[in-house]
Amino acid sequence: MQDGAKAMEDGKNLGHHRRILRCMGNGMQRKYNLELERSYLARATVKRMHISRDVKV
Repeated sequence: MQDGAKAMEDGKNLGHHRRILRCMGNGMQRKYNLELERSYLARATVKRMHISRDVKV
C-alpha cells in the first residue's frame, strides 16, 4: 500500500505540471517533460549524496 501512496503523491505533482503544460504547445510539452525529468533525477541524486554524507559523519 505504501508504494501506491507514493505513486499517488508523485502523480499529484506531475498532474500539476501537466496542467501548466496544457496551456503551451505539444512540442513545448515534450521538451518541458524532458527538462522536468532531468531536474527530478538531478534532485534525487543530490538527495542521495546528502544522505550518504550525513551517514558518514
